[in-house]
Amino acid sequence: MRFYPIGAAWTAWIGLMLVAATGFSAEPAPGDLPAMARAAKGHFRPIGQHDLDRAKTRVQATAARLTTRLASAGPEAADWRAFLQFDAFVAELRKAQPALPVLEKTYTRLASGQDGLNLIWFAELRQALQSYLAAVQAKSDPKTPERHDAIVEGLAKRLAELPKAISAEEALAIGNALRWLDDTGQAAKLVAAVRKQCRQSNFLGQASEKLVGTGIARVVDEMTPIRDCILGTDIQGTGHTVGRVTVKLVPDKHMAVLDTCLAAKVDSQTVGYNGPAIIHSVGVTELLGVKRLWIDAEGIGAHPATSDADTCTTITCIGSTKDKAIVERIASRKAGKKKSQAEAIASQHAAWRLNDRMDQESTENLAQANERYVARFRKPLTDRNLFPEELLFSTCAKYLSVRAMESDAYHPGAPSAPPAPPANVDLAVRVHQSALNNLTDKALGGMTVSDETLQATLKDLLGKVPDEFKPDQREQPWAIHFAAGVPITFEFLNDNQFRITVRGRRFIRGENTYPAMDTTVLYKIVQAGGTIKCVRQGALQVFPPDFSKGDRLSGRQLVIRDLVARRFGKVFKEELVGKGIELKGKLEKGGRLMPVAMTSQAGWMTIAWNLVPQPAKTAQR
Repeated sequence: MRFYPIGAAWTAWIGLMLVAATGFSAEPAPGDLPAMARAAKGHFRPIGQHDLDRAKTRVQATAARLTTRLASAGPEAADWRAFLQFDAFVAELRKAQPALPVLEKTYTRLASGQDGLNLIWFAELRQALQSYLAAVQAKSDPKTPERHDAIVEGLAKRLAELPKAISAEEALAIGNALRWLDDTGQAAKLVAAVRKQCRQSNFLGQASEKLVGTGIARVVDEMTPIRDCILGTDIQGTGHTVGRVTVKLVPDKHMAVLDTCLAAKVDSQTVGYNGPAIIHSVGVTELLGVKRLWIDAEGIGAHPATSDADTCTTITCIGSTKDKAIVERIASRKAGKKKSQAEAIASQHAAWRLNDRMDQESTENLAQANERYVARFRKPLTDRNLFPEELLFSTCAKYLSVRAMESDAYHPGAPSAPPAPPANVDLAVRVHQSALNNLTDKALGGMTVSDETLQATLKDLLGKVPDEFKPDQREQPWAIHFAAGVPITFEFLNDNQFRITVRGRRFIRGENTYPAMDTTVLYKIVQAGGTIKCVRQGALQVFPPDFSKGDRLSGRQLVIRDLVARRFGKVFKEELVGKGIELKGKLEKGGRLMPVAMTSQAGWMTIAWNLVPQPAKTAQR
């Protein structure tokens, strides 16, 4: 008897909601940040040995974490140690004045973009080492004060544009300026103020109570055995349970809270044995059970189930195994006197049984759901430093919401408040371009990605490789070495247009290497006749990063330009039509999420879906 099915349904729903994370608040306007930056000009603080010691301590700490990780990594650890020249590097770190060429050699290897170097243990060491080397260089360079003034002046100009939808390049420049000031111990108050202003949620979404309940809400119609002992009477029989499981959102600002509720009626037929007496009864029990769940960034938890039951019985026949008339008369008199007490005990036992069943099933299913959440979402993203810096769940009477911030100390979040979500929809997503730009920067910046790696990743995430990403068997395998800083950028423009740029700094095809190419595509969102589609505006623009009108491309540039245009043309088609989101597993019965709205404005994209029932399947003859 399963009143509380949550395993596969909740795993799938959490996956959906984590892709559609949401939020709704904004920090105050930038105010005097540009003035603060300009005020920092001429106030360069000389870099002291304590600054270098602080940066070196961070390098040593991250090196120790990598050492621990390599100790449990198996045979491949030796290859990584050799590639990074790690043992010599660690030995050099122990010296009071480490030799910079040794550290720089390891840093160069860490920043080479080899597959695997985006794991957090390598990334943390790379970032810490970059900061230490920057501090050492700044201390020894007599022009550092001039560079400081130029950096804060450039930062002031960019901060003045913060309320607007600044480009990915501008956001990167702000992040780089903050990194340099932080590395060299300059303008601490300015750095803290800018970080506070840029710590706004940039990935937002909300799901209706109807969508949350999909896969959980259902009709209950079950036959179950009954076995009980009430006032010394051993009772056996069957119960027919008819009812419904529903989901009710519970308002909470700090986590998502919802009640899974069962309202049911049990019609029972039982036989009771008490000494020689045999008592035949029918009964009706009204059940109301509630299992409260909560969801936060760590996963799903639950409170013990609570239930109420009200049982009413009718004795239909009393028999006996001996002295029939006397036993029946005595049993009838006793049963009448104790009927109310027996019904109260039966009600209490029914509530206990329901609590035990709901708790037992939820314990197993929640463990499975949390295990999937950690294994398939949290751990892979955490290992690659991609897990959102902030992930907060909440509920109101109508929606379950999630607020996420994909950023870090040097990747600004959204500089402006999100637009209002569409009303009366089942799922709404609002994403700022900074969320996607920060995510792709941390995942792909400076990395080399091959056909094989891309397909394996897509298959792991989606279960299959989409046709657009399948390689052409007639062509040689290829790989892209992405630009560091802005490998792929998204710009959500006004007038429902958006631009995507992919920056490859080196291409490898077979044994040959080809020069850098940037690929840019512009789309316009068109909504007509109940269909939403993104229409490409012109052809793909594939040019070298420093290309100017009138320049001529070399033979190798023409070769890679043609290859890139063909490959990316399969992904960036002339029209991208919104076909909706197909729900899987127990969620499938809820229907299909079909897009009903899509807008792009001032750095924000908003997409909304409604649940549409699946057409009834016709019986096959």
